[in-house]
Amino acid sequence: MEKKLGNKVGKAKTAALLSHADPHIPATTKARYHRYLRKHGLEVPDLEQERADPIAASDSYHSAVDWLLEHTRPNTKSSMLHSENITYGFRRNLLGLKLVAILLTLMALAGNTYFICARSDQSQLIAGIIVELFLCGTLSGWLWVINSSFVEDASLAYAQRFLAQCEKAK
Repeated sequence: MEKKLGNKVGKAKTAALLSHADPHIPATTKARYHRYLRKHGLEVPDLEQERADPIAASDSYHSAVDWLLEHTRPNTKSSMLHSENITYGFRRNLLGLKLVAILLTLMALAGNTYFICARSDQSQLIAGIIVELFLCGTLSGWLWVINSSFVEDASLAYAQRFLAQCEKAK
């Protein structure tokens, strides 16, 4: 799923956030991140260098993200970075399972509808209708909530929290 979403999520999104052109992180904050990375021997292009050679700049940002992954691991599973990573992974996996979930929900709806209609005894009609409404709500969620922007939002939050490690690390 991450490959399918391309530069909108994951390491590619995190690297793009380091770019001078990306508006998601304030310029002054981004400048602190760049200083931190340069202080640790990484090549981080300035605005003119980025404009002159965007491909080399992108490579530098990807390299910086790879370095950060190795050198700023959180030391606790209760960290905000860990929580954002879990959220991102969960949402990405939900999107990956979307087709299967829709098919299973449609099958459950069809089966429940059949049992409601086929019963001559209507004693459990209300329970069947409640299940039908629940399945319709579930199907609606899969169709309209679980989408690429659902994953992109979580990826952006994780990437921002990840880059904030530059503030904490020494």
